[in-house]
Amino acid sequence: MIVKSLLDHPVADWVSRKAYDRLSGRALSCAVNARNHLVRAQKIADISTTVAYFCATHATEEAVACFLMSAKANGYRSWASKVNIRDHAQKVVVASYAQVIADHAEQIELAIAHNSAADDLLAKVRSGDREVVY
Repeated sequence: MIVKSLLDHPVADWVSRKAYDRLSGRALSCAVNARNHLVRAQKIADISTTVAYFCATHATEEAVACFLMSAKANGYRSWASKVNIRDHAQKVVVASYAQVIADHAEQIELAIAHNSAADDLLAKVRSGDREVVY
């Protein structure tokens, strides 16, 4: 499983720290649960792939719930409320849409790195024949 390499990555660490600082209430709980379930999936993967898959699936659902709760708390209540947080099929659609975005990011060769000196992120994308850094 590649979960450990993802969770231990400096960008993931930065995102977790910032999320834990900025989120509150249910959004924060969902973020913590998502990360914890990924850790559990990694730990159990060699013993039981079925349980690891369940943990990873639950982590995905918690991440979607975090996204929706964050959207509601930050001015997108009417849009986020269109997704029933208790409906697994609707949460899968949100996760699938995130995969479409990830696929597009790969197509434009999006690369993200942690700038430890400024404790922020740098992003590089390909735009036509040139690379743009943000």
